Amino acid sequence: MSLYVDESCRGRPGNRHNASQPFFIVGVFLTSCAEGLTAIVNQVCEEENFRRELHWREFNHTAARVYERVVTRLDQEEDWGFKATRFKAENIDYRFFGGPSKESLPLREHYAYNFFVKDGIKAAIRHSHIAENADEIELIIDEKARTKEDNFLKYVRRAVAEMCPGVSITVRDCPSETERLVQVCDIITGAHNTLLVQGAGTKKIATAQKLWLGRCQQYHHQLQEWK
Repeated sequence: MSLYVDESCRGRPGNRHNASQPFFIVGVFLTSCAEGLTAIVNQVCEEENFRRELHWREFNHTAARVYERVVTRLDQEEDWGFKATRFKAENIDYRFFGGPSKESLPLREHYAYNFFVKDGIKAAIRHSHIAENADEIELIIDEKARTKEDNFLKYVRRAVAEMCPGVSITVRDCPSETERLVQVCDIITGAHNTLLVQGAGTKKIATAQKLWLGRCQQYHHQLQEWK
C-alpha cells in the first residue's frame, strides 16, 4: 500500500495569528493501486495537453477543468481513499517543541511540523480500510528543504512502524513534480482547506466542492489547550 502526504494552509503549523488560515491540514491519499492510478492521471493530463504540475495554488479555468476531470476519473476506481486531519492552529504552543528561546523558533517549527504530520498520517492509517491488511506500507512525502534538516523521515517511519508491528514500512520524500499522486493529494487537500475557510472565489469553491468526494473523510484533531 502507498500513502501520499501533503499539507495545506502553511508549510508550518503555527499560523495562530492568521485568521484567514485557522487550520493546519495534513492530507493523505491512500491506495493499493498506485501505478494504475498514476497512469489514469497521466492519461487525463495528456488528453488535456496539460504539461505542468497539478497544484491547488496554480488555479485558473484550465486547471479547474483538468483537476475536475482527474478526480472524476479517479472516482471510478475502487482502491483508494483520502483522509484529511486538521489541527486548530491557535492551540499550538511552540514551547512544547524545542525550548523557550526566540532563537530556537525555526527548530521548534520543524519539530511541530514533524509531530502534526506524523499524527495526521497515523490517523489516516487508523481509519482506512485499505490499510487494514497491508503487509507493506510506503509513505511518499512532498519534498521540502526542511525534510533534509532533521530526522523527519526516520521519525515518521519509526512512529508508523510502532503503530503497525510486523508491517514493512518505507518512507521517502520526492519533488512533487515527479509524483502525480502527491499532486492529487495536494489538490484535494487544498480543496478541503478552501471549503473550510470559504475565502476563495466562486469558481475555486465550486471546483473544491467537486474534488471533495464522498469517499474523502476529514478528522478534526482535538488538541489540548496548551496554555
